[in-house]
Amino acid sequence: MNANFEITETDTMNIAMITKMFRVWPTTCLSTLVCACIGDAPVRTVSNDSASASCEKTEQSKSEYPMTVLLVRSERIAGAAFPIDSRRVLTAAHVIGGVPAAIVNQLPMAVPTKYRRRLRSAGRAIQDDWVRLDGTIRRFKPDQIDGSLPIAPGDKVLVGGFFLAGTCLSSDNFWKKEPNFVEGTALDPSAFDELPPNMVYIEVKDRDYRGFSGGPAGKRNQDGHVTVFGIAVVIHPTEKEIINDEGESIITDITVLGIRRISSEFR
Repeated sequence: MNANFEITETDTMNIAMITKMFRVWPTTCLSTLVCACIGDAPVRTVSNDSASASCEKTEQSKSEYPMTVLLVRSERIAGAAFPIDSRRVLTAAHVIGGVPAAIVNQLPMAVPTKYRRRLRSAGRAIQDDWVRLDGTIRRFKPDQIDGSLPIAPGDKVLVGGFFLAGTCLSSDNFWKKEPNFVEGTALDPSAFDELPPNMVYIEVKDRDYRGFSGGPAGKRNQDGHVTVFGIAVVIHPTEKEIINDEGESIITDITVLGIRRISSEFR
């Protein structure tokens, strides 16, 4: 995905503005914030007690990861992103909010002018809930990306992000968070009454995935390498009926993640 890199004087001003703003960020835990536009139902949240207990905890370090996942901190909330070239990344539009800039792995990046309409949540379609952030420093090495990668029902899909429930935005440990990965099962498109274009839905175990918004989704090949094909834009806690070992029908909690396939629009 090679395209001419361009950043305007307005983008530079936004980078300076958000850098100043983050230096005086209030001490707030993510569990106390409202994460908007992440699906058709509210995210299940942790209790205040468990949030306080985990507010200063960090994930155990890992030596290597199957995909590159970047930590994003915006005006309102935090989420994930991933690089598409050495100076540009993708994330979910609802992670950025109103100010067209964010901090990505501790350095500021700006939303190019042509993408800023995506930051308006009113009337935004699910498949349009993505945005590009541009930086001024070449610092990323993107993974292999193929938005046309075949995904059949039952295929295993890997999604990268961060378990951020209870994490303090202003904590000294915030930028020490390590990425997490969850493997889900691709759902049959025929199970949906109406499926938005370029969307793939997967089922994962029930958990608070709000820090996975904007993260990469990929599929392993026979050699174990992961090819990125999309970006996580929907987090939808729901239920499904299963048959247990005793042959009884029970209802269990699950989460459905919506993945927007990457296309030429993202360049």
